[in-house]
Amino acid sequence: PVEHVVGRAVRPEAQPRLFDWVRRMADAVGAPVPDQIVATLAPALFHTSSEVVALDQRWTGRTLCLPLPLARILSVDEYGALVGHELAHESARLDAAGAGFYRAHAAAWRASTTLASQARGLRAVWVLPVLSVLAFFLESCEPAVSAARRERELAADRAAGEAASRLTLAS
Repeated sequence: PVEHVVGRAVRPEAQPRLFDWVRRMADAVGAPVPDQIVATLAPALFHTSSEVVALDQRWTGRTLCLPLPLARILSVDEYGALVGHELAHESARLDAAGAGFYRAHAAAWRASTTLASQARGLRAVWVLPVLSVLAFFLESCEPAVSAARRERELAADRAAGEAASRLTLAS
């Protein structure tokens, strides 16, 4: 998947304190340091390994997108708690737990959407049983997927709590 944002990359030599702060935050939650930081205008803060496209630039690798609007209204500690939470999703502790399950579920979902989009005419008749089995599998997995997502979010919150004060997370 490709993430589209309105933003620009921040160069380490232009903002060394920001990169040092993010590096310390990544170390605190046990996550890899992002390959690049993108300052965005959208109010969504996220960390992704997907390709990121913005204006006239393209990035691959680990990208941390930091929203400028949130930086104006949150304290440094509050912003740090959000950054820590997003970085924690990439930590080895979180990725190891359930990574195989997530990959299998994502592969089944991609297969079902690809088959459904390509099934036309007589071919649709042949793929209908496969789509039925995939739909059953995906529906059967939904409670486990929801529980795993929830646990992942809670684990990211716990990891962010290591990097930011408990008071900041509660506000």
